[in-house]
Amino acid sequence: MAVEFACPFCGQALTVPEEAAGQIGNCYSCGAELRAPAGPDQPAFLLTSGRSAPPEGRLIEPVAGDADPGAVVSESWKYLTRNWWAVLLSALITSVLMILWLLPVLVPMLMKLMPVFSNDAAMNRILDRWSPVMVLWALLMWPLTIGPLYVAWRAVARDEIDIGSMFSGFRRYKDFLIAGIVYTAPSFLLTEVPGFFLAGSKTWELASYPLMVVSYLILVPLSLGRMEMIDKGVRPREAFRRSIEAVRGNYLGVLLSWILLTVIGVAGLVVCCVGVFFTLPIMFIGEVILYKRLRGLAGPRNG
Repeated sequence: MAVEFACPFCGQALTVPEEAAGQIGNCYSCGAELRAPAGPDQPAFLLTSGRSAPPEGRLIEPVAGDADPGAVVSESWKYLTRNWWAVLLSALITSVLMILWLLPVLVPMLMKLMPVFSNDAAMNRILDRWSPVMVLWALLMWPLTIGPLYVAWRAVARDEIDIGSMFSGFRRYKDFLIAGIVYTAPSFLLTEVPGFFLAGSKTWELASYPLMVVSYLILVPLSLGRMEMIDKGVRPREAFRRSIEAVRGNYLGVLLSWILLTVIGVAGLVVCCVGVFFTLPIMFIGEVILYKRLRGLAGPRNG
């Protein structure tokens, strides 16, 4: 039976397995060194306060929360009203840099919009097969795409603005590239690969949308992985293991939260694209809040 208690320094709700009761560890949220209670109804003892990186295996886990979609959006809105411009600015910078990076592979996709090519069935099949190339090319810059998430994370955890943190993903380029491959794999294998061979066929027209939905559902248990890497600093394999563990038992709430955040984002684009200035930041802040509710939030540990 797990022993639940509050960190004597920051008040974060923590939990340890019964066999770890009475042992020394570090609070997930504030990093304080403490001795866990020896049992239920026993106190925890603060040994050293401060935000220091604990040795591997000594971090005491937070009590799992819930993924209430309404609460996720409402809490996200609270942070949005204070720091929306910083998250938006980082998202816009990321978008511009990604467009410049994708420019060489976007040209064939833009050719599909030209009448001379759009009416040519054979050329359309060739251009449809270009999509996987674009996905793989974009994957190389995946660490950049999480930049706004870093900015949102710092804004929520410490209420501070650091636009420069949007490039933090490049400090762990290999890890975030691996994470990007994992995130992209369901969609790539279920939609891009079959699309390459079946492009232009009636079979693919009927199957493509259901397969997109399936890939989205598969991705939900992995959806907290990149926040786990950012907040906890763990490697991709451990991050996705913890994500799956956190989503287990909360799958429906996490799924509905993602759907709601996605709908809000799309709604911003529909409103003459002006609404995106408000909805784009809330999507990134919403991801941080969803993670916070399920896993707690450690925040930056440098200082």
